[in-house]
Amino acid sequence: MALSKSTASRVVAAVFSDATCRKAIPTRSSGRRVFTYLAGERREQSPEYRLSPNGLGSSSVARCTALAIAGAQHKGKISQVLFVSEVPGRTHEATLLEMADGSKCVFDWYATLDILNPLLYPSHEDWAAERASIFYQHFNGWS
Repeated sequence: MALSKSTASRVVAAVFSDATCRKAIPTRSSGRRVFTYLAGERREQSPEYRLSPNGLGSSSVARCTALAIAGAQHKGKISQVLFVSEVPGRTHEATLLEMADGSKCVFDWYATLDILNPLLYPSHEDWAAERASIFYQHFNGWS
């Protein structure tokens, strides 16, 4: 089964409940959100200059989110996720999830720097090509 809204919600909740992730990734209400999409066009800053508000780069954000999700998976809170890893890309790293049905999707917190609203991609290939993304807040599941 591909990523459902329910599973995506559990993934985001696992990251939000992790203290390290909360330090690394702000919430929208923090007033420090970094927008990388303006008028439908991607605005990517150079990776060496763009850091989370506490100075962490994309690999640190991807690492802490992957660890938080793996911890929730180990505790049985996200049983639909079989495997979690960090995935390198052209401009930054994100978090790759392999689902129980073998499908893979990418959660990209670094693109939004909003712990409650990462960008979701239906595959690693879509993430690498920077296409088919959807904000978590608008996500209703993939079939």
